[in-house]
Amino acid sequence: MQVALVADDLTGALDSVVQFFPVWRSAEVLLFEQSGQAAAVAPEAEVCGLDMNSRGSTARDAALTAAAAARFVMNGSPGIVYKKVDSTLRGNIGAECDAILEAAQFEFCIFAPAVPRLGRTTRLGVQLVHGLPVHRTELAADPMNPVVEGHIPSLLSRQSRYGAGMLSVEACRDQTAFDSELRRLSESGVRYVVADAETDEDLRNLVNRIDDSGRNVLWAGAAGLASALAGARAGVGGSGDTLIPTRGDNKSTQYDGPVLYVSGSRTQLTKLQIGRLAEQSAVIPVTVAPDALLPGNEDRSSAAAERAGAILRSGRSTALIIEDTDQAAGRLTNWAVRLGMTAAQLNASLVNRMGELAAMASGMAEHSEKLVVIGGETSRGVCRAFRANRLTVAGELLPGVVLSGFKSGAQTDVSFVTKSGSFGDEYTLVQLHDALRSH
Repeated sequence: MQVALVADDLTGALDSVVQFFPVWRSAEVLLFEQSGQAAAVAPEAEVCGLDMNSRGSTARDAALTAAAAARFVMNGSPGIVYKKVDSTLRGNIGAECDAILEAAQFEFCIFAPAVPRLGRTTRLGVQLVHGLPVHRTELAADPMNPVVEGHIPSLLSRQSRYGAGMLSVEACRDQTAFDSELRRLSESGVRYVVADAETDEDLRNLVNRIDDSGRNVLWAGAAGLASALAGARAGVGGSGDTLIPTRGDNKSTQYDGPVLYVSGSRTQLTKLQIGRLAEQSAVIPVTVAPDALLPGNEDRSSAAAERAGAILRSGRSTALIIEDTDQAAGRLTNWAVRLGMTAAQLNASLVNRMGELAAMASGMAEHSEKLVVIGGETSRGVCRAFRANRLTVAGELLPGVVLSGFKSGAQTDVSFVTKSGSFGDEYTLVQLHDALRSH
């Protein structure tokens, strides 16, 4: 195994694993559980990603899962160990990185979550989304993972047992300053080095200079740092605007028939993207009332799957979406209390039901449709419904939009496209639909 990547959600695992494609052309993402139950890593899988599905877990459970994941991947003696973190700082970042640092005995963690091509940059230790501190964006109101801190060292001080120091963007751009700062941080005993990055070149400089230092480090970041690492190993630039081409020999690149979109994302951006898709691409939306996804209301939600399946049978594309998500988010806690669940458990139940509806609609279709899933937890729910625990990565269709494939329980090849709910602009799904039709 050349690269081992550990992520807290499925879309994040995929959009970072695919960045290593220019160097190693065999890549998979496995669905991982704390028990260590994951698909066996194929011998030819040079890049192995694990989705722990831990973003909504407690810090304790997330740490236990991350430690198990670290032990699992270290058995493959990877040359690079990469902790994928959310570029908007959601999840149990400190607990998971601590667990991997300890399990794999790294000297320290290089923490650089910038993805400049997607508008995510880091300046003075603050994570920015299109120039705005992340804790001042709509993600501050995320019903499951609200972002309350955009200053990364402060976030780590709350979530981690270890100290964090900062590596300024100016230091990354100057070799002498870089060497001096890295030496100072190492001597201070910190275990996290938070690196500013405003451009792709900053990430490339960071990787090259850490490599030159010979330090044994855990890399932690998003797709931007993954691309820079891949570029360094290939001896070329990485982390730029070039898409990772799809593999022409992969059956999942063959497109004919309608597209089934499935979204459980609650972001305003996703709602806008779905609206533009319906307006401009003749994709017919089918909405599911949030309470229809609750346990005991299967008949109501199944009716939505039947409508989506009928649209697919007619040769047209459809989008299966949750209706009125803003109001539903406010009622999530009340529903959870009524059902004797935590909010995280209820959310998992809802997205798993969305996955079941996607599988039902797909099974009713007579065409070989494609699945496009928006949101990491929803993507996991769809995979679970299709009994897929291993995804073969095939390439990148748009920035942050990854094409992969899996075999369903019936051993049928399924084309699977994933996107984070917070990625892209309002026309991203329109552009994706055009890209799917052009293949």
